[in-house]
Amino acid sequence: MQLIFNNFLDSYRKLLDKYKRGESKEGIKWICNIQQESIELVKTFLNMGMQIRHVKNLTPMNFALGDRKINATIEKMEEGKMVQSLLTSNEPVYIKHFHSIFENLWYSGIDATDRIKELEQDIESEGIEIIRNSFEVQRLIFDLLRSAQEEILVVFSTANAFHRQEKAGTIKVLIEIASKKDHDINIKIMTPFDNKIEQIKNELDNVTIDYDDVIKDGYKKGQIEDMVEEKKREQQQNSKKIQIKFIESSTTISILAVDRKYSLVAELKDDTKDISLEAIGLVTYSNSKSTVLSYVSMFETLWLQTELSDLLKKQDIIQKEFINVASHELRTPIQPILVISDILYSQNEDKEQRKLLEIIIRNAKRLQRLTNDILDVAKIETGSLQIEKERFNLYDLISNLISHYKTSNREIESKNLNFLYITEEQNLNIEGDKGLLNQVLDNLLSNAIKFTKKIHDDAIITITTKKGGGYHDNSIIVSVKDNGTNIDKEILPRLFRKFATKSEEGTGLGLYISKNIIEAHGGKIWAENNIDGKGATFSFTLPIS
Repeated sequence: MQLIFNNFLDSYRKLLDKYKRGESKEGIKWICNIQQESIELVKTFLNMGMQIRHVKNLTPMNFALGDRKINATIEKMEEGKMVQSLLTSNEPVYIKHFHSIFENLWYSGIDATDRIKELEQDIESEGIEIIRNSFEVQRLIFDLLRSAQEEILVVFSTANAFHRQEKAGTIKVLIEIASKKDHDINIKIMTPFDNKIEQIKNELDNVTIDYDDVIKDGYKKGQIEDMVEEKKREQQQNSKKIQIKFIESSTTISILAVDRKYSLVAELKDDTKDISLEAIGLVTYSNSKSTVLSYVSMFETLWLQTELSDLLKKQDIIQKEFINVASHELRTPIQPILVISDILYSQNEDKEQRKLLEIIIRNAKRLQRLTNDILDVAKIETGSLQIEKERFNLYDLISNLISHYKTSNREIESKNLNFLYITEEQNLNIEGDKGLLNQVLDNLLSNAIKFTKKIHDDAIITITTKKGGGYHDNSIIVSVKDNGTNIDKEILPRLFRKFATKSEEGTGLGLYISKNIIEAHGGKIWAENNIDGKGATFSFTLPIS
């Protein structure tokens, strides 16, 4: 514009005068970046009748075109210097191409009079711009960061995006901003995790003093301690200004929000590239309050989620440590209580004392089961339940468990209970965790015994095993049926959830644990009340090895 004013002003005035008189169909349209220092120059051309629009982010090439010719240069022409190299063409393809570029810029621009009004009244119009020039994007990032007064919020789409900006110098600029004593700017960064970023985070969080540098600065011995303390305070202050949190997964966009006034959003195009110029696609800049605050809100929600996630992880660790210690401390005294009580029971012929010992044994077993259940639930919910598979015969496991109950469970005798085991064949080979599956069967049998309360001649617990059974040809169905009390209709829909019980004797953890064990083996477990109204049947499937 200064070049035209200095050298071609009369020619432009003549063209515009012809347009005003109707002697020419076309006027002159001009697109430029209008700043405070160029206001008077722009007003001069506006008064001549030129149409001018302001565009913030222009192409790196200056060009002028008419119906039959295009002139272009990549020179900046600062202070109105004459062009040294010029590309001139009358090729229709080139003219059409540059005409399209011009039209797109024109319709995205701001009328010059409105722009001048903004500058004179020191206001900034709100809007959203699409930036296609990758070099302009990086320049804008640095400009926004250095203009920050209170807050910088950053979300990196991937760990590679973080490293690309680290290579471009963005992280260094952020550290410099945090180090300035006259600025109190809070910087928050969210990024997917990798080891290198964690190392940078640790370096920012930890205060390290290079004592050699302190001494080299020439301070006397009495001043060294004061300087060290001052450096520690500076680094601690800086580490508080830059906070880095890790998000669980990658995203498709990177976000920069500054002072809740400006936002820059870059879409990820190719994460394998080493530099941002090649990796990013569409980039949008906005100073629209509603748009910027939307991104700020997204950031704050994600930041809060990461804080809650970190807190939950710490609580999980504390809970796991407590449960491990508590279960160990409970198991240690329970085992000798059971062993000694059993010995005393077998050696004592006094009926009253045997009844008292039965109470001790029964409650010690309840405490032992509760301890084991709590530990199992903790393992399930922390994802540390280990399935150690081996090949074994399910028929043998069930038969041995029934024999154990018949010989050691006094409740069976007192209730006059009978077992019936029905199976199509004895060769039921499966691959699974023998101990955990024994635990499931033990839980189902003990529940069947507990809820068969009435003493009658036909009190019976039936265990059946069969292959397939209409569910799946490559599976075994195991069922435990009793003819005691029905499952409460209120409990039935949530039977396999934690603490689902109305019994005063149970915690409601056994079935929850059983469900997780069966599902970890690739099976399914369910329960239903018997058709005749007496008792319930619990069934589960296991895949045949």
